[in-house]
Amino acid sequence: MKQSGYEPDRYVVSKFAKYDLVLLGETHEVRENCEFVASLVAPLYNAGVRTLCSEFICSCYNDRLAEIVSAESYDESSVVGLFRGGPWPTWGYQEYMDIVQAIWAFNRKLTADAEPFRIVGIDADWKQFDLLTKREAERFRIVQAREEHMAAVIEREIFSKNRKALVHIGFAHTVRHGERLAARLARKHDERIFQICLHHEMPGGGRARNFTKFIEETIAGANGAAVGFDVVGTPFGMLRDDQGLYFRMLGPNSTFDDFAEGYVFLKPMQKLTPVTWVKGFIVSDTFAEAKAVAEKLHWVEEGSCATPADLDAALAARLAKRQMTSAVIRQSR
Repeated sequence: MKQSGYEPDRYVVSKFAKYDLVLLGETHEVRENCEFVASLVAPLYNAGVRTLCSEFICSCYNDRLAEIVSAESYDESSVVGLFRGGPWPTWGYQEYMDIVQAIWAFNRKLTADAEPFRIVGIDADWKQFDLLTKREAERFRIVQAREEHMAAVIEREIFSKNRKALVHIGFAHTVRHGERLAARLARKHDERIFQICLHHEMPGGGRARNFTKFIEETIAGANGAAVGFDVVGTPFGMLRDDQGLYFRMLGPNSTFDDFAEGYVFLKPMQKLTPVTWVKGFIVSDTFAEAKAVAEKLHWVEEGSCATPADLDAALAARLAKRQMTSAVIRQSR
């Protein structure tokens, strides 16, 4: 770790010396993940990478996105509107929107003749509500169509134009097995892609948490600082965990490097914090679907929110409670 680790931003940017596309896989709703992505804009640009692809914005908004990040003044209300009009009716998270603002702020510092940094939405036109309520066959169709759409956008906007891009996306889409985004892209562009996993609790419960604990203890033994490092071709790559969900999904002989090529550790799990709610994100036009989704996910009790303001306050309280819980855990360590 001491010999081969890099500062996280240097690690991510260094991969573009060999690869055209770097998939940065996160678990959602973590403030530090979004702040890290925002901090990469300048070093990416200086390394010749001029595009961030985002799972969290629909591709149908890309023309508007280009206008926003190139405008003289930042249009916050329009950015909120883009997220409000996406597939996730409860995705009112400030730090994801702050990434757009960071790109706008960076572009404002460029000379008039310089190429601007772009953000490209890759998500499809679908509804989270449908994914939670439709029959299994229809849910499968939605998921596959979404992966196909995201791959097509990246093919059109990046590979066909011989560009380089960082892709900010949920971790599950970055695994090169099955039919998710990375697997689809790798069929044609395997040697042009690198995947990085942002540190998170490996799912599986019980003993599976020992895997995350091992990673954190190993890093603490080095110096405990934020770090990026290769998994493939290192001792980390051969790690196994028969209790971990990812390992079980890929088969009994799977190893860490089957689903993680690189790894970025920002903070230990107990020091990571949730994102911030955008007050007023829920409006009358989105209320019905947002309420149904929040109830399906058990974020609010059924029938407890009669108005958009009720639901908005409840979702803000949900995140505030998580923030308080995180603070208590940090203080107890």
